[in-house]
Amino acid sequence: MNKFGKILIYFITSIFFASVIYIVSIDKILPNIEYINKISFQLAYLNYDDFLIVAFKEEQGSDDHSLNKYNITKNNILNDVSIDLPYKYSSSVYFLFGEDNPIDFALANFAINGKTIENSKIADGLQKIGYKVIIRNSVIYAKHTRNVNIGAFDVKNLSDALLYVGEEELSKYSEQDNHLRFFYFLCLTIILLFLLKAIFKHYNFNYKIELLYSLILYVFLFIVAFGLIQKEFFLDQYEDIFYLIKNLAVLIFIPIFVFFVSYKLKINKVFMATLVIAFLIFVGIDHFVQNTFGTRFLYSYVGKFGGNIGDGIPFLVDYIFSIPGLCYILSILTVIAIYTFDLSKIQILSILSNRLVLTLLCVAFSGTFAVAFIGNDESKHRYLNLFQININGLFSEGDYQREYINYIPYTIEQLEYKKEKGLNQRKNVILVLVESLGCNVTDLCGKDNNFSPYTKELALNNIWFSNYYSNAYHTNGAIFAITTGYTLVGNKDWDKTPINPELYQYDVINNFKNNGYKTAYFSPAPLILGKDKQLNISNYDYLSFNSDKFYEKSKKEGVFNSATDEELFAKIVEDVKSSDLPVFFMTTTISTHTPYIVPWGSHKKEVAYAYSDMAIKKFIQNLKKINYFDNGIVVITSDHVGWGSNNEINLSNTSSKSDFYRIPLIIINGKDHGIEVSDVSFSHTSLGVLLEYLMLPNYYQNKYQINPLLDHHKDEYIIHYDNANMNVVDVKLGDKEDVVLLDGDYTRFLSSKFSAEDQNLILGYLSWVRR
Repeated sequence: MNKFGKILIYFITSIFFASVIYIVSIDKILPNIEYINKISFQLAYLNYDDFLIVAFKEEQGSDDHSLNKYNITKNNILNDVSIDLPYKYSSSVYFLFGEDNPIDFALANFAINGKTIENSKIADGLQKIGYKVIIRNSVIYAKHTRNVNIGAFDVKNLSDALLYVGEEELSKYSEQDNHLRFFYFLCLTIILLFLLKAIFKHYNFNYKIELLYSLILYVFLFIVAFGLIQKEFFLDQYEDIFYLIKNLAVLIFIPIFVFFVSYKLKINKVFMATLVIAFLIFVGIDHFVQNTFGTRFLYSYVGKFGGNIGDGIPFLVDYIFSIPGLCYILSILTVIAIYTFDLSKIQILSILSNRLVLTLLCVAFSGTFAVAFIGNDESKHRYLNLFQININGLFSEGDYQREYINYIPYTIEQLEYKKEKGLNQRKNVILVLVESLGCNVTDLCGKDNNFSPYTKELALNNIWFSNYYSNAYHTNGAIFAITTGYTLVGNKDWDKTPINPELYQYDVINNFKNNGYKTAYFSPAPLILGKDKQLNISNYDYLSFNSDKFYEKSKKEGVFNSATDEELFAKIVEDVKSSDLPVFFMTTTISTHTPYIVPWGSHKKEVAYAYSDMAIKKFIQNLKKINYFDNGIVVITSDHVGWGSNNEINLSNTSSKSDFYRIPLIIINGKDHGIEVSDVSFSHTSLGVLLEYLMLPNYYQNKYQINPLLDHHKDEYIIHYDNANMNVVDVKLGDKEDVVLLDGDYTRFLSSKFSAEDQNLILGYLSWVRR
């Protein structure tokens, strides 16, 4: 090995071991600065069945949303409760027992940042707001009286342990902490660099050992990089390890294979090294996208993202300094080191002189490359390699790109559109698609954790539909379904489908506009992935996104360089106030999109949903202030199911596959507009029918749509398409569910759960959308 290769190997190894030591020791050497106040206590409610415990920022009665809420049912057991509050909100934090419903309770072990608060101080705070208090041993018993308003006392008066740090000071504090951490890591790296160099020199490792060591290091770093999903190990599951290695084997051994072949064929090693590194960087793009945004890199999106590369630089920097990113960079550097080896003395290369052996190696390599693509395992989709993700449809049953030849696609006449009479209420409509607010992230309609308590509260106090579904797995598909009344399904030129004018003949947006409504679409993010072209077909009066002058004062540091949800909703309120016409406004939020960047400074899912929940509450309150609900409704739903890291969806709590794409639909002020909930199942493709029926003199409905306010005994044909599993379409009708395989003229149902008539209707519908 030449001198450069040796230094590079020492450098890579020292960084790797420095990272391990850093992770193990950093919290002891430099304890992590947590920008939160931790409040903990034990609580039992004594006379109320179910209510909320809330901590508000700023002042009592403020319009600002609570930072934390907990549901606790009536019992006599002291429950452990913990509330985390950001420093910057701690100048005045009010603690509420019950919201509008003061109650009797028992309280013990109240502590702030680990410092126990004297019971006498808490008792004083409770007495000041009208509670009768008795202290028995270490437990405070509080009984409410008639003059109690909302049962709140100011936590800041309890202890000097409650810290406050302003945003500017917090930023400097964070920057200093990061510098110290970087300096500690640098010191570790330098020490290990000299130590490893001394060890290699002392034991006089020869080039064969160094080459073997480099190859092992490269393979190990590559697997570790891909094995770290959102900075969490899953390698304790043997099945996952096995699947991971099997699907990454091709990517791991391509550089090694090319490395040996290039030397046998005497190809310029600088050229080959460049080629292999370019290949690894290309694979790395997928790894970056996977770890940062929770989705996968598709070749077809390259052109769409071409103008948005600058927006991704901050994410790229964060990725490089993450553990997966660091391991990936080190694996590329290891490849460079491998190519600096002098292989002239390695006997194994003499075996490659046999052309037959070389041919067999090529065949074996190609065969492994192809075999790895077979199958389309949804549950393991996140572990497939880059090539499987992009061409899995070509190597699994069916082919969504195959065109219809003999099968005659539907015409619009066969959809049997009918003109129906509407209620013509001419009320304002604001349609809010909350990013990823699926039933898997709210116990309103699901079984998982409830990250959005206020949204749930809105639903229970207004109108909500529990049998409502999304038709897509991405935002553009959801907008398409609501706007056109059709599901966006893959075909050979399926990127053109969202902008096919023929599908917009009964466009919901145009129908409202033609009836005297002002129409607009709002997004706090840039209009990427062709969304601008798609939206322009609907001929909105205007589009508002992150470059809007309204957001000039904002830092726009959210996902995709977005403005915050709070600013988005503030913009909508301003435009509602200034409109002389009834409005039909549609918006898609962004804060709950991976990687969950919100003003509260966290990349955690639950924090992002809590922030979004706060923004929605503030939005509704601001609409009330301008008396919007005297003449309008707000519709809150989701674009699609809530993502997990790397597109993983937890299906363990679902009773059927359709639960996977079930989402809430909430209509605020709906009771005052004649809306009644029925148990029929419907989706985004029929939401336009519902809204047009309420507000316009006439509406159009095809035979695949339903009006859930009139068709109480007729379920919709719910058609759901997941563009990560492009060969199949999921179909639901009432309790029946089946899968359609897309394959040109051979497009077919995979079982016989539907009648022949239903199958023909659905296949005809698909041919209309996909032609």
